[in-house]
Amino acid sequence: MSSVNLCINPVDRCVGRRLRELRERLHHTHAFLASIMDATAEQVERYESGLERIGAERLRRLAHELLVPPSYFFEGWTAAAIAS
Repeated sequence: MSSVNLCINPVDRCVGRRLRELRERLHHTHAFLASIMDATAEQVERYESGLERIGAERLRRLAHELLVPPSYFFEGWTAAAIAS
């Protein structure tokens, strides 16, 4: 495990993983999500990797636009899911 992975918060990693899964399932690009979140495509990539934390308002806006409840991003958040 690299030193970067040691600094990533497990919740941020879980939220980012769920964001990436949803984006890929809906066939959206990083640029599309960036436009929804008022962010850059590079920021979206960092959110998905867990390197940056998504603010509550951005997460709410994203959930609203993608028609999922905000809790969607936290589903599966367990010690077992984080370890994978």
